[in-house]
Amino acid sequence: MQRVEAASRIALDFGARLIGVYLVPTPEMTPSLSALLPDSVVQQRLAG
Repeated sequence: MQRVEAASRIALDFGARLIGVYLVPTPEMTPSLSALLPDSVVQQRLAG
């Protein structure tokens, strides 16, 4: 998580904005992926 925090700080310093997310379908649910998705989607994926 330290890399994400560092990247966020740098992005904020330069006025960057997140305009989209690119997700690749994989069989596993990584913590970073689950943090980006709505809770309902994560629950459905984990249940299925």
